[in-house]
Amino acid sequence: MDPFSITVGVAGLLVLVSETIKLSRDYVKGVRHATEAANELLDVLEILHSTLYRLDEFLSNHTKNAFSNTSVLFKSTDACKNKLVTLQAKLQGSARQPLQRLRWPLNSRSHQETLEEIRAFTQWIQFGLTIDGSILLSKTSDEVVEVLSKQLAMIHRLGQLETHAQSTHKVVVDTHRSIADLTAASEREKILDWISKDKPEQKHHDIRLPRLTGTGQWLLEDPSFKRWRDRPMGEKNTLWCHGIPGSGKSVLASLVIDHLRQIAADTQVIVAHVYFDYRDQEYQSLEQIIASLLRQAAGTNLRIPTAISSLYDTLIKHGRTLQHQDLVQALLSACRESEKVFFVIDALDECDAKLRKDFIGFLDLFSDCVNMFVTSRYHPADIRTAFELFPQIEVKAHSSDLRVYIVHAIDQSDWRDGMDERFRDEIADRIIDSAKDMYVRNLLQISGPTAKS
Repeated sequence: MDPFSITVGVAGLLVLVSETIKLSRDYVKGVRHATEAANELLDVLEILHSTLYRLDEFLSNHTKNAFSNTSVLFKSTDACKNKLVTLQAKLQGSARQPLQRLRWPLNSRSHQETLEEIRAFTQWIQFGLTIDGSILLSKTSDEVVEVLSKQLAMIHRLGQLETHAQSTHKVVVDTHRSIADLTAASEREKILDWISKDKPEQKHHDIRLPRLTGTGQWLLEDPSFKRWRDRPMGEKNTLWCHGIPGSGKSVLASLVIDHLRQIAADTQVIVAHVYFDYRDQEYQSLEQIIASLLRQAAGTNLRIPTAISSLYDTLIKHGRTLQHQDLVQALLSACRESEKVFFVIDALDECDAKLRKDFIGFLDLFSDCVNMFVTSRYHPADIRTAFELFPQIEVKAHSSDLRVYIVHAIDQSDWRDGMDERFRDEIADRIIDSAKDMYVRNLLQISGPTAKS
């Protein structure tokens, strides 16, 4: 890549960082008690922006080096761009929803990973700008380590201060580690996108938005749910939750996903999900669904499972694409190598009948190595036949959930100021008495974000 092209790429990255800083500042300004995480990210982004500005200025005025696609600078900027695009999507998704703005959109693990990757990129550029006219930025990672190692050997030969040599050695080691981390992150994203372009997190984000804190606890406390969640691997373990349209099955499925992720944090546990929607039937195929599950399984940890990375190398080498059997075998390998695996399948009744038959057959292949949580209406005969022998929970309106939603709706309304708590509670009691198992959002027709049921 010629100097002009890489300069344009760095300039584009500067714009991307500026936009991300603006989104972060808007969050900090818009929330009275902005989280420490938000301010921490803002500080890291501003340092990155300053460093990129220096790099952009240098590239525009001094460098004549050529930059190949394997150069450290090219790989680093590409990885940084991918991270910033993902970060922007999460921040923008949070900004579009009034209720979601109050919650920092990155969980603890994702936040730390983001900070570490941005800091590593920033430190590498800062270091590169101080070494020999920045020529190392155009080298490959192996060449960088070779050059720095030679510099270290020269320092020892010249008998310079031991502390200086130790400091340089640490820089070599840290730089090598940072380059390796950035390269690995870029390669990881490449493999995940090769598996599937699906973005299941966006669907999950949209469905969980209307969920209010404290709702759905009755499900998590249900003995059948606890037995399903805690049962060890190695035997068939499926929980079928069914209910009438509007009973809140999808929102509860999103709660189960978040609950499982929370208890599985920092473990080798896979939590993957599928949200079916009758409006998406023409875009759904069995291969796409399996590929989405495989992408989620492969992306659970920072390191792609060996079986999947080996499959990627083999197929790329021979110019082949993923076939149905490749997907199934790779997913089976990932599940059987994992500590524990959960599949959350929502609204199975909204899946096309022919596809549903094939999908249920596919799920049976994983019945001994995956804990499955399935939601649907009760009446589809094929679903009932497939799951009626497994433990079941009927999804219907619970007074605790109804009260939370009603109180929230009243508190957000224009007429709350003229109402005392006693009158509000009386209204809530009357609505609860008349709910008849219907999800309260449908009953009240609460304005604002809605989700499928």
